[in-house]
Amino acid sequence: MTDELGQPPPNQQHNNSDTKDSTKHIPVFSEDSHRPATTRTSSPKPPNSRTPPLPVLAGGSMNDLEPRLGDVRVVSALTVKESLTLLVEDEATTQRKDEKKTQKSEKKPRRRCSEWCSKYFCAGQIMDDDQQQENLPVPEGSGFFYANFIWKRPKIVTVFLPFIFVITGWLTFMVHTDSWYLYYTGIGESKTPGWNLFVMMIFGSLVAGATSEGGGSVAFPVMTLVLGISATIARDFSLMIQSIGMTAAAFGILYSRIAINWPTLKWASLGGSVGIILGLQFIAPAIPGDYTKMIFVSVFFAFAIHLYLLNRQKKRTTHIKIPEDPNVVWVRAVLVFQGLIGGVLSALAGSGIDICTFTLLVLGFRLSEKIATPTSVCLMAGNTVLGFFWGGAV
Repeated sequence: MTDELGQPPPNQQHNNSDTKDSTKHIPVFSEDSHRPATTRTSSPKPPNSRTPPLPVLAGGSMNDLEPRLGDVRVVSALTVKESLTLLVEDEATTQRKDEKKTQKSEKKPRRRCSEWCSKYFCAGQIMDDDQQQENLPVPEGSGFFYANFIWKRPKIVTVFLPFIFVITGWLTFMVHTDSWYLYYTGIGESKTPGWNLFVMMIFGSLVAGATSEGGGSVAFPVMTLVLGISATIARDFSLMIQSIGMTAAAFGILYSRIAINWPTLKWASLGGSVGIILGLQFIAPAIPGDYTKMIFVSVFFAFAIHLYLLNRQKKRTTHIKIPEDPNVVWVRAVLVFQGLIGGVLSALAGSGIDICTFTLLVLGFRLSEKIATPTSVCLMAGNTVLGFFWGGAV
């Protein structure tokens, strides 16, 4: 009902205002709390979000609340946070899956046998800095010998000159002393023919040339464990053959200008000279042969584990020279000490300083194997020559 001015009656107008005021002050409560919930303007829900619980009106029903509040919705802050967290986790998981698929698709095929042999047997050596002089013109006034054998240094000389020198000396000795019977005479307790040592050292020389170990690493265990020869004789035999073989290899390395680490050669040789003399004079006579065999096996087994772990490291960083200044006192002390230990091991089993040097350079100083191997070969050559001379002359 309305009056003449179109206004509702006072009592009805009062009732409407009460209703409007009561609607304004209706408290809204969430389902899990008795405190009034904060009302916010509705916004688009993020993906994978859970629908928030509908509010509960005090003094009203759900149907009455929706037309009166319009687009106002009660949104829980915790629910929004959980939704955003789930969204970020889903995106991160999808990204990881895409990266794994990309890595699998870009994975290189397995290396063939020819590629493996080319990498480990035909890659060549790191040459010294003055190797580039071979590409320069020969100085004027140089003679034939200097120009063709000193300036250029052909590889054929590196191979055949030591071979001719050693074979000539060996044939001269065998013919002069008529020692051919040694090839069919029994050796040791097993009475094995001597030609077996000839076959054994073919493999020993291959090991000595391809790795940092000398031929004694093959001769000593075969002679002591297979042929039944005493550890002292096997040690002396290893020193003698390596004094010839390692010296020939050292000549080839130096003549071909293959890069070596000169500070290591200098300071480790000093320690190795003292170590092998002390070992031959005092330590080796005091240790029984069985303990010498155990020491040899332990050292070489540790070296084998070291090589296995080293080859498991992919794309590791190596250096051409020792990263630290070789003139630093502690670097010199370390090189001398490892030379001392290696010299004592050489006095016990015929080889040892080469293994110690190689391990220190590769593991300790991160030096490239192509530098550590020729360095240890040259170091072992000098150490065995000294041990052979000291054992035979003193």
